[in-house]
Amino acid sequence: MRHCHQKMFEEIGLKNTAQRDAVYHALERLHAPKTAEEIYLDTMHHNQDISLSTVYRILETFVEKNIIVKMTLANQTSVLYELSHHEHEHHLICLSCKKVIRITGCPLGNYEEEVAKKHHFQVDHHQLYLYGYCEDCRK
Repeated sequence: MRHCHQKMFEEIGLKNTAQRDAVYHALERLHAPKTAEEIYLDTMHHNQDISLSTVYRILETFVEKNIIVKMTLANQTSVLYELSHHEHEHHLICLSCKKVIRITGCPLGNYEEEVAKKHHFQVDHHQLYLYGYCEDCRK
């Protein structure tokens, strides 16, 4: 039985390999943005024979093909990856526990247009991260 991501790989011209399949499934299981190291540990936990450098290469390929999104958080050296939901969204990031919460809807639409027009700039896309403390950490 073919998984829907295998069809997606085929449509974008990406060969489905056991390692790519393992990384994709790890991203599905983790349900939140994770580091390459966390994704690697998940694949190892599920008995996949893969190296950390291969995980990094696969993640970069997935970013290039818009399968996943890559985010770098303020005051963090690590990069987080998550499956692309193919919808415009922003993130709330807890400064204490590092939880990342996806939010949909964009308050910047009109502002983006005004800035682009004022500065004669064609905006391709934007990202918005709001930093603070989640409900659990405030307790």
